[in-house]
Amino acid sequence: MFIFTLLVIGLLCLAFKPTRMTGVAGLTLLALMQPTLFAVSLVVAGIAFLIHKFIQKRRKLHGLSKLPAGRD
Repeated sequence: MFIFTLLVIGLLCLAFKPTRMTGVAGLTLLALMQPTLFAVSLVVAGIAFLIHKFIQKRRKLHGLSKLPAGRD
């Protein structure tokens, strides 16, 4: 549970500029403690990022960036 908590706190700290160095330190500590888990997390995050970029590109190609109007 400690490793999962460290991962979540590190990622949350990376999201905000004032706490970014704390997040880097936390993720470095995680990489030193559990290198396999850290590598798997990086691969999963990379795959999620590529899927997100693919979906965004596809929406732009098909003009689906805006929600359709309702039938009110």
